[in-house]
Amino acid sequence: MTDWETAPAVTETPDIKLFGKWSTDDVQINDISLQNPLQVLVNAIINSGPREDSTRIGRAGTVRRQAVDVSPLRRVNQVIPQIPKNSQHSQLFSHFFLIFPHFFLIFFSFFPFFLIFFPFFLIFPDIFLHFFLIFFPIFPRFFPDFSSIIYHFS
Repeated sequence: MTDWETAPAVTETPDIKLFGKWSTDDVQINDISLQNPLQVLVNAIINSGPREDSTRIGRAGTVRRQAVDVSPLRRVNQVIPQIPKNSQHSQLFSHFFLIFPHFFLIFFSFFPFFLIFFPFFLIFPDIFLHFFLIFFPIFPRFFPDFSSIIYHFS
């Protein structure tokens, strides 16, 4: 016998289980990066166009709005310029949350405070900023530029 006829017995690989319990046979991964990029663009164009619009219908000075369907070609023509514009806009402004996360933390945690005292701030900005610095002294430690702005106004 030759070497290729006497192959060793193949051992079965152990069945890998999800969380040690469930089989991975029914797992589906729907990741957009695994799809064809051109098909993703075509689907975006198909789904993003307006399906209805309104037009002005009237005579003798009375005008009313009437809902109308949009033709498929018009839907495509409206979406094609919007896709690069919106992707550029999202790219330009997505970094704002990464650069200024403390702004959103401060703003949304003290939003009721600002709603109540905002008219007071408009009338007496100097007193308001000193009050804010006295009652919230933690901000200058974490955000040194914040304290320099407050001292600049006083």
